[in-house]
Amino acid sequence: MISFKDAYFPKDIILYAAFFYVRYGVSYRVIEEIMTEREVNKVDHATLNRQVIDYSPLIAAGANKRKRPMSFLDFYITFYVTSEACY
Repeated sequence: MISFKDAYFPKDIILYAAFFYVRYGVSYRVIEEIMTEREVNKVDHATLNRQVIDYSPLIAAGANKRKRPMSFLDFYITFYVTSEACY
């Protein structure tokens, strides 16, 4: 479980900003503008940088725990589709 005890912003805001950065690969200043549009006015791009650095590895570790292992059939289908695209 991720601890947000010492965080200045609520858990939802931190996870939302980290999701945008990791998923879409936008800059911290763009995320700052998105958060301003969502009426979170006190978010700075440096704060977002610290939050992503602190919380994204924890979020990734939690997601990897829930990820199911890949079966042989999944591997074969993935390999077949990618090798067919090469030709």
